[in-house]
Amino acid sequence: MKFYGSERKILETLFEMGGGGVLDFSNRTMEEFFQENFEIEIYDPKYDRENRSSSKANRLRGIWEEEDDVTMGRIVYA
Repeated sequence: MKFYGSERKILETLFEMGGGGVLDFSNRTMEEFFQENFEIEIYDPKYDRENRSSSKANRLRGIWEEEDDVTMGRIVYA
């Protein structure tokens, strides 16, 4: 699922992604959250974005671009 324009801005604000972080997750807690709840390994190379850092925010953006709508709905709801 890809988010564009206003949708992306709303979610990035909601998840406090402005500084590269996501909410109050540490690297470890974000990795555990995605693994335990969605069986997603956030450091899988498929979530890498060309010319972007591997910040938590960029990892989440990669997940948004790669995962299906149902999975994304579950992530946003969680």
